[in-house]
Amino acid sequence: MIAGFFFITLLGVEAQDRCGIEMYQQMLKDKNKVSETTEHFEQWMQQRLSIRKSETNRQERTEAEVVTVPVVVHIIHKGETIGSGLNISDEQILSQIEVLNEDFRRTNADRDNTPTTFQPIAADIEINFELASRDPEGLATTGINRIDGGRDLWFLADNYELKSLSYWPAEDYLNIWVTDLGNDFLGYAQFPVSSSLEGLEEASNSRLTDGVVIDYRTFGSKLKYPPANVSTAYDRGRTTTHEVGHYFGLRHIWGDGNCNVDDFCDDTPLARTDNGGLGLCDFPGPNSCSNDSPDLPDMFQNYMDYTDDVCMNLFTSDQKDRMRVVIDNSPRRASLKNSLGTVPPVIVSNDLGIRTIVSPTISICGDSFTPILAVRNYGDNIISTYELTASIDGAEVATNTFNNSLNLLEIDTVTFEELSLANIDPGKFELTFEITSVNNTTDENGLNDLETVELSLPPLGTAPIALNFNQPPDSWFTSNLDGLRTWELVAADNGEISNQALYVEFYSYENEGAIDLFSSPVISLRDRTTAKLSFDVAYARYPGVELESLTVVMGRQCANPLTDADTIYFKQAAELSTAGNSTGNFSPASEADWRNESIDLAEYLGEESLQITFIAKNAFGNNLYIDNISVDDVENRIVSPSPVSCVSDQELIIEVVNDGIVPVSTVDIAYILDRNTELAQTFNFTSPLQPGFSENINIPLSNLAIGSHTLSVTIQLPNTAETSTLAYEFYIDESSDIVPLRKDFDDLDFSEWVVVNHDQSNTWAAASSNGREYAFMENAGYPEIGERDWLVSPTLDFSNASEITLTFDVAYSRLNNTEDGLALLLSTNCGDDFDIVLYNKVGDDLATGQFNGNPPTPSTWRTESLNLNDFRDLTEVRLAFVNTNRNGNNIYIDDVQIYTTEIFPDAEYYLFPNPSTGEYKLRFDLKERQKVKVQVVNLSGQEVYAGNLDNILNQTFDFSIVNEPAGIYLVRLEGETFSTTERIMKLN
Repeated sequence: MIAGFFFITLLGVEAQDRCGIEMYQQMLKDKNKVSETTEHFEQWMQQRLSIRKSETNRQERTEAEVVTVPVVVHIIHKGETIGSGLNISDEQILSQIEVLNEDFRRTNADRDNTPTTFQPIAADIEINFELASRDPEGLATTGINRIDGGRDLWFLADNYELKSLSYWPAEDYLNIWVTDLGNDFLGYAQFPVSSSLEGLEEASNSRLTDGVVIDYRTFGSKLKYPPANVSTAYDRGRTTTHEVGHYFGLRHIWGDGNCNVDDFCDDTPLARTDNGGLGLCDFPGPNSCSNDSPDLPDMFQNYMDYTDDVCMNLFTSDQKDRMRVVIDNSPRRASLKNSLGTVPPVIVSNDLGIRTIVSPTISICGDSFTPILAVRNYGDNIISTYELTASIDGAEVATNTFNNSLNLLEIDTVTFEELSLANIDPGKFELTFEITSVNNTTDENGLNDLETVELSLPPLGTAPIALNFNQPPDSWFTSNLDGLRTWELVAADNGEISNQALYVEFYSYENEGAIDLFSSPVISLRDRTTAKLSFDVAYARYPGVELESLTVVMGRQCANPLTDADTIYFKQAAELSTAGNSTGNFSPASEADWRNESIDLAEYLGEESLQITFIAKNAFGNNLYIDNISVDDVENRIVSPSPVSCVSDQELIIEVVNDGIVPVSTVDIAYILDRNTELAQTFNFTSPLQPGFSENINIPLSNLAIGSHTLSVTIQLPNTAETSTLAYEFYIDESSDIVPLRKDFDDLDFSEWVVVNHDQSNTWAAASSNGREYAFMENAGYPEIGERDWLVSPTLDFSNASEITLTFDVAYSRLNNTEDGLALLLSTNCGDDFDIVLYNKVGDDLATGQFNGNPPTPSTWRTESLNLNDFRDLTEVRLAFVNTNRNGNNIYIDDVQIYTTEIFPDAEYYLFPNPSTGEYKLRFDLKERQKVKVQVVNLSGQEVYAGNLDNILNQTFDFSIVNEPAGIYLVRLEGETFSTTERIMKLN
């Protein structure tokens, strides 16, 4: 279940029989794990080869460039002493490096065994291999890293776990892992990627797994080191040569197919299959394909066949060209040429390095933060003082001096001064630290002086939160720690085929153990008396996968979600599963594939600067989906009907909360619709409802009349004398309007707009002051904290609009640190669901100025502008302004306008450009829709243009007189409330 590896099967210790690549490729196809086609890679390769050969023909490449590749050998043993078992000796390792150099430089002693027919194309690849002398930290090394892996055998499925035991950056080192692969394989390698694309077919772009894995019984040469513990048929180190060939882009010489499948090298004869088990190495040997020209025998001497080591002795010129293209152009291959891995470190007197940024590492919040770093003395002087400079997005913000004494290689953890976030906008930013002085002089080694971390500054938010992923979430963010797969939006059927959800594609995610984070904005529960987190999850377990999981954590003060946050939810494998086991690429197919989860947040009530993070942990199993995240009160509430809808058949959905201390199995519901007869019923829960959790009760409401409706719902749980009564108002409303639109409340009434006031207390009203009429919500003195009042538009038809912009004016003065809120929601289905949040601001974000206790003055209004082009062509759009009361201050809105052409300054009409060569624009900004007649006449009174415009409000129109002669013309505009004549000049 890994990607991008070629491997040789080992059947028994001494038998190299066949390649498992066909079976492996089929497994990848079954799991849809194909990113870039072979054809795509080969197109890229042919382009590069053409350039290379062109340069050769022009003799621009007059002298060969010999590339030296730094190698690190990770010996993954099981506790043996050096030189025994898996923990092979240094001498055996060195013998393998010697073989690699001879085979790739064609200085191998058995090169004379290359048949005369193939000698002209046998090639020196001009690549040397050298054990690293400098490790990633800049310290001296032998290039051999020994790790006790704690187990006997490692299999292909253990790839990520094996390599995570010991890994050096693949950009700078060829990683070779040597261990016991059992009877599984002799070895396997990760193919290079072509460019910035995902990778070759069945190839991985994971830098954390890039390299070569070799069984310890085939690593090294018995000819060069006779005590080497290697298998008889594979005792000359050619398994590693073969796998490093794959690492540099070579395919097997039979193309992993038959005589019609090539290895993309013209000078390797076609072959039907591999020549494993050939036995004798006598030329000509087999000629398994006769359809090549010229018809040559199989090149079983090639390192990319499956013959015994003794038979192998060459790479070809075309194979060399492929490998040179890869090392010149492919990511994580080309960078090897600039690696310092083979440059021995030079110890200087004053050399301090930043080892790591300890914190912050993912996100931060609040007004400031205090970074912590680990530094190390790499020089031979004692360091007594040094300076660190911090920069944010490249701009220096602070320099600190530290007077800490550090001896050679001593590590110190230091705390930097508090850094302000006052001028940092929410989102991603880079924090960089640089060593700018050591012992009052310049640091003598700049290679380790810089360290950068990307951080997220979450925006501020407040409960309630409702996130359904029908559009990308603005204020939530992902953290993709390994740079590979992460959370993304996809279609996910939950009973609605058009539904979207957030998911991680574990099914094709080879980095087992990798984690991906999805984090909320900074949430305040300061004014909440109850709160819960709920979300929907869908997951199908891949058989045998036990460690795949979803964790939800709550971080105070945006604590590191991986180390310092509270775990409030954790499920894995079978417990997480909602749809049973599946070997297919799981995608939810119905509502039945989902489960709702609910978590009481009582512990965090009254707190600010909270952050919720969903953490997905991959075990290369099956896909994980989440949807409908909400943070809201833990209380009985009416979820549906929608406050305003044009559909007469609705459903009463009541969220029932068990606020007792024991599980309950039933609930008694009584409701009165429109003050008519009370209806009562007992409902059974599917499974006992646990204390602090909730479940929805659904009751159909059919054939509702047009107009206002009220509901009174009484909820009675067993074994409790207390009842809960809910009041609710909703409308069935078929009113409609067209765009463009203006709603300015100058008539001090809402006409076709609907006010929904569930608690029959304070609600939206119209008023006037300072020469202006507006709608306002009286939050000051509003007794029901958290109550929401709706102001809903008629159904709007956007189908004839080529562009749509909505603007409105808002005024709010924050009082006593309260966080009253204003949201603008959009429905695409006549109001059945208001699931799109266009605008949501609270507290300081909403505030426009100071006018406590008084109506807003002209200078304290702010105009908000929203692009609605995503909703063009829709015919059942509704808008809803929703006020959330926090008992703070009044919220005012005015002059709601929807434009279908460009926005322009206030002016009843405006004609431009003038003069012109004949093309003119008319802009209107009228108080109400009306018909306008446009007429253009010349100075002789002859009409040269006429037009009748309907429903004119705030649009721009074009007219043309380009075919008329130059001169002065009169434009007459006649509307229902105005009439005017304008003079225009027409130029040649």
